[in-house]
Amino acid sequence: MDIDNCAFQGCLGLTEIIIPSTVTFIGDWAFDGCFGLKVLCLPQQIRTKSLGDFIFRSCVSLAEMTIPNGVELIGWGAFQGCVSLKYISLPGTVRYIRKDAFHGCASLSRILFRGTPQQWEKITIEEGNGVLTAAKKYTQRTPLLRLT
Repeated sequence: MDIDNCAFQGCLGLTEIIIPSTVTFIGDWAFDGCFGLKVLCLPQQIRTKSLGDFIFRSCVSLAEMTIPNGVELIGWGAFQGCVSLKYISLPGTVRYIRKDAFHGCASLSRILFRGTPQQWEKITIEEGNGVLTAAKKYTQRTPLLRLT
């Protein structure tokens, strides 16, 4: 099952969505501009390897996010303008975070990385993600260890 490009773009009344594990593709701009989206549940394991470009851009009510295991790439501007995003949990499978993926996420202060510090160091993080690199990062295995 796929969620096409722009599928829910600009759905102002959308406040909660549960994405089933049968989803194999989530298109670019799928939830862009869903200003009221507060709760987004993704399965623990997802079949898609990437979160598309601008997928959650301007979801200004989204405060936290857990990206499922299996995701390797976070697309260009994926969370751009998510001004309420305070916490994100990233899987150890992430290898690439594209340009401006977290640009404008001024509230982002905590990141749980579900991998090792060595895996974190191998992630390619493109420009425009300063807020991501400045946030406090912790690993699941050592919750009190701050990654630098």
